[in-house]
Amino acid sequence: MSTIEFRRLTLEDGPQFSAFLGHCFGNGFFSRPELYKYWHFDNPAGKSIIYGAFDGDKLVGTNALQKSNLWIHGQKLLAAHSFSSATHPDYRLELIKHDGKIETIYTRLNTLCRQQAIKENCRLTYGFPNEKAIIPTIKFAGYKNIGSLKIFINIFRLAEILTMKRPAYSKIFCHGITFLPQLIVSARSFFKQKPKGNIQIQMVRQIDNELDQLMNDNVAYYPIIQDRNSAFIQWRFNNFPVLPYCLLTARKHGQLLGYLVYVIYPWPEREEHRILCGYIVDFLVRPDNEGDTALYHLLYHARQHFQKQKTVISTSIHHIPDRYNKIFNQAGYFVAQKKIIPRLIHFLIRQESVSNDNISSQSVNSLGNWYLTLADNDII
Repeated sequence: MSTIEFRRLTLEDGPQFSAFLGHCFGNGFFSRPELYKYWHFDNPAGKSIIYGAFDGDKLVGTNALQKSNLWIHGQKLLAAHSFSSATHPDYRLELIKHDGKIETIYTRLNTLCRQQAIKENCRLTYGFPNEKAIIPTIKFAGYKNIGSLKIFINIFRLAEILTMKRPAYSKIFCHGITFLPQLIVSARSFFKQKPKGNIQIQMVRQIDNELDQLMNDNVAYYPIIQDRNSAFIQWRFNNFPVLPYCLLTARKHGQLLGYLVYVIYPWPEREEHRILCGYIVDFLVRPDNEGDTALYHLLYHARQHFQKQKTVISTSIHHIPDRYNKIFNQAGYFVAQKKIIPRLIHFLIRQESVSNDNISSQSVNSLGNWYLTLADNDII
């Protein structure tokens, strides 16, 4: 039986943690050393709960819960986002004995993080596991799959996709007759609908106290939404150590109607032959007709920037009200069917037995109650 030891990770474990993720997932985006402190120790919602499994001095497994503040039916509650879960390939079948039970490293790490999350009053945990991890996450970690996010795409330079060096990537996006009609319709929709209305779009570095009112308007409208206050925006986008996010605001007569965040990043990251992809990372607008108009203005200006930078494709992964999906359609985006983008972005949640609030399982288990964008994820 294994003699693996477990402990909570500290800031000093950063270099080993990053090197371990690089070994498990490849030396790409997630394994960059500067992200460890940023994701897990600079978060305004609180320090992450991270446990590691060690064989001597060697890190062989990790599990992390990153804290977040959720508004759930008007109550502000602490939650946690599960990610950075990995086990060294050589130790995935390793068994350990604890309190008379035989466990894997993964299940033991998950139990330790969950127990600590309950102690720290986390109301629920959620995550976006990849296709390989979804079954063990449900079977062994107690999560429930409540649905998948929609993937919207917008093609600007189709020829570059069709001529990519690796045929697999061209095949993902281009399925001939099933694909091109959607592209033509979305392009026509965009060029026919120029932005109207007296709305000013500006690129800024930070939004301060005005976000409070915008957030209050949306808390009253959406049953479940992460608190997008000024501290969150500052941390999630302005302080991000790897990517230069762009933040646009929409105003009318000086009043803030909403914002949109995007970034341009090469895809696939670790391939020699890459294309530039424009990601709509986050957006929040006033939940009324003027907010709808502002969202279209924001998407229109983001698209103009994408085209100037010779971006090949733009994508947005989210779960939002259908009225906003229609605005994405008007801006030239269409939902990517599974035959175009085979990987689904699953959304899993797990309620924890803490607090005496009146939040029902039925409410949080319904994807229709959640407002989610890439900002709620760790994809980019």
